[in-house]
Amino acid sequence: MLDKEVFDAEVEERILRYNSLDAKTHALNSIKRREILRIGLKDIFGQAEVQEITSELSILATTLTSKLFESCYQLILNKYKIAKVKQEYCIISLGKLGGGELNYSSDIDIIIFYDEDSEVGSGLLGVGGRKSLKEKKFVGSKYYSEILSETIQLFLEKCTSSEAGSLYRIDLRLRPDGKSSSSCRSLQEYLDYYESRGSDWERQMLIKAGFLGGSEKLYSQFIKYIDRFIYPAVHFVSPIEQMKRLRKIIERESEESGNIKTIAGGIRDIEFVAQALQLLNAGKNPSLKTGNTLIALEKLESSKLLKKSENKTLREAYIFYRRIEHFLQLMNNTQTHTIPESGEIVEKLSHFLGFKSLKEFKDQVQTFRKDVRDIYNSILGETKKSQDKQYIFSQIKFINPQRAESDVTFLREGKGLTVSRKFDKSTLEAFAKIEEVINNFLLKSNNPDLCLSNFVRVIKQADFPSIWYKEFTNENFLKIFLQLCENSQLVIDLFAEDKILREGFLSRDFLSEVILSEAKTIRLKNSLFRLAVQLAIKLIEPEIASKLLSESVRQKISSVSDEFSKKKKWEEDFLIIVLGSTGTETMTFASDVDLIFAVKNSGKYLKVQNDFQELLAKLKTELAPFSVDCRLRPEGASSQLVWDFDKYTEYLDIRARIWELQSFLKASYVSGDEKLFMRLLKTFQKRVAKLNPEEIIKGINDIRSKSISSFPAEMGLVDLKKSAGGLSDVEYIAHYLILSDSGLAALFTGKSISTILDTLSGKSKHKKVLNELADNYIFIKNLEIFNQLAFSSSSSKLSTEEKKFDKLARFMKIENGASLKKKINSVLQFNRESYSAIIRKK
Repeated sequence: MLDKEVFDAEVEERILRYNSLDAKTHALNSIKRREILRIGLKDIFGQAEVQEITSELSILATTLTSKLFESCYQLILNKYKIAKVKQEYCIISLGKLGGGELNYSSDIDIIIFYDEDSEVGSGLLGVGGRKSLKEKKFVGSKYYSEILSETIQLFLEKCTSSEAGSLYRIDLRLRPDGKSSSSCRSLQEYLDYYESRGSDWERQMLIKAGFLGGSEKLYSQFIKYIDRFIYPAVHFVSPIEQMKRLRKIIERESEESGNIKTIAGGIRDIEFVAQALQLLNAGKNPSLKTGNTLIALEKLESSKLLKKSENKTLREAYIFYRRIEHFLQLMNNTQTHTIPESGEIVEKLSHFLGFKSLKEFKDQVQTFRKDVRDIYNSILGETKKSQDKQYIFSQIKFINPQRAESDVTFLREGKGLTVSRKFDKSTLEAFAKIEEVINNFLLKSNNPDLCLSNFVRVIKQADFPSIWYKEFTNENFLKIFLQLCENSQLVIDLFAEDKILREGFLSRDFLSEVILSEAKTIRLKNSLFRLAVQLAIKLIEPEIASKLLSESVRQKISSVSDEFSKKKKWEEDFLIIVLGSTGTETMTFASDVDLIFAVKNSGKYLKVQNDFQELLAKLKTELAPFSVDCRLRPEGASSQLVWDFDKYTEYLDIRARIWELQSFLKASYVSGDEKLFMRLLKTFQKRVAKLNPEEIIKGINDIRSKSISSFPAEMGLVDLKKSAGGLSDVEYIAHYLILSDSGLAALFTGKSISTILDTLSGKSKHKKVLNELADNYIFIKNLEIFNQLAFSSSSSKLSTEEKKFDKLARFMKIENGASLKKKINSVLQFNRESYSAIIRKK
């Protein structure tokens, strides 16, 4: 029997005699020919059992290929003058080699990965400079993935094109993503793939994962993590159905009726029986974990998962089939599994196996085929549907069922490929009580993958998952949570990693009304979260949420500013005003907060700019997660932060451009001396009175032409604010009407666009148009808020993807996504035409 350690040492000593890679490759091929002859003679003369033959062939292939790879690797390192690297690689053998049961002409299936990818410097003693992948390379250095990829290419070339013949056929197609992926990737990338996209056939494949070369430590890490993927303790979707489908494909694609590997009742059926029982049971019984088919059959019988008679039949058939394989491959020196119908070869095969006639041999083949197939059908045959949680889960329309199974395994047991919380007994029992409700919800869900993924995201952050599960025994509360997981990515993003919000959620705090008088003392994020939840579960309407959010922000600004002014001992001769949607109480979940600071008699405060910089920093902290800035102040970001009030008044009266007057229409007082704000309003009204219609129209058209946006159809985007006919166009119409009448300027400053249009409609010849524009504005504004709520969008851009439109349609109480899209197009068209009729034609 070939001893691996002794053989490794012998091969190592042999190839060290040679300097060139070609010479080493030639030596390895010579060793292979010698060993194949020795093993083949033992086989032909019946001096060794099948298990010994396949084991020796496996040791031979593992040693020779690992030594060749090491030689190729060293040559590439030498090529770039790299003396040493800290990174490590690992080669995993799969299939028959991974199971230690190789035949004479098998392909060798492998996957290759490394621990990390960073730069490996050249021309240096020791490790070269290493940098982040995001940074550019140094001249003369390589990333480790490039070194390894080049090694693999050289290895493949030398395996198949040596002058001494082909060493082995190497197949990398079983790597994650197959041919479409690079020849090697990091361990973490492989684990991420198996956790998120790994298929049942890959579980089956990885049963036979074995160490071929490189770092054994890296191999152990891989096996430790991947074990949870291959052998979950509980299967929510049985792998048997997938295995049966795969087996049918193999049978359908097999063109040779005598192929003992793929025919019904052949080698594949025996392997599938063993692997099916391993996949189903090894998660609870680790002793069943082995890649070797004959060993697996013995273990399955010992665990009473196979009858003694079944094991005997499968074992004898497997050995019989493998002896046929070996004889055919030794006689033909080709990769064949097909028994000839007639001729000299099959006659010799029959005699070699001890049969008196060819008919007796063929009868034995048919007997084994029938007996093996009967056992296969008894284990992988059609099963009756049972109305249990496993069946219900299998009916859920997941896009990625493998990821979903991984997610549920984590929720149920705290286990994942890279994470293991090891839930205690009380947590396991608590989840069992709510599992049926979860499955039934997912069964009816429009996006069960997202719902489950968000559920996991929250529980991963929970210190005590059992507390959550026990709270979820209240079915209504659980359904609210599941609705949020499915429908509002914004809500999940807000509280998944925020311990305060999570605790507030468990206490049902989100159901409480937002009280504005409390806004000064509680975190703004708490109010934002509460409003988002209430909107998501339809306790409030978007307009109410927007108004309450805006007022909460204004209260917070007022509170912080008042407290700050007292600390600095300011007199009330300063003014803070808020612009934009905060000023008009129409904030969305992604609004910015625009402020202007002004001080009367600024000379009294020697450090006024520094003080307000300090105040602005405090406001940015207190108003998080909203962005706060003062860009709309006179002269914009290039000017001083705080303006002298008299100079600000002068600027507004003389130099402010049309777009700045439009911005001021959204201004509201929040802190300081309110009388100063009233003076500003009078100045504003005075300035508006000086405007002429042509100046207003030109100014509005200029700013519109600079800000309007459109996207190619293939991008599938529409900007609800800046597209022609969007929110901005409706605002421009309202602004034009106000700026055209100075008496309206002070009256409507700080009012919402819908309020302005509704009020003006009673006094305008465009009454019907203005009423419809007001409705359209509310419609688009609601759509913008729901888009932010559903997808955690931070802009006014809307994706026209069908599934996203369907989701928004449900929020908007519209029949479906197609109807919503039609409605949007109609609204935008009406708004565009109204803009042209009211402004452009003037």
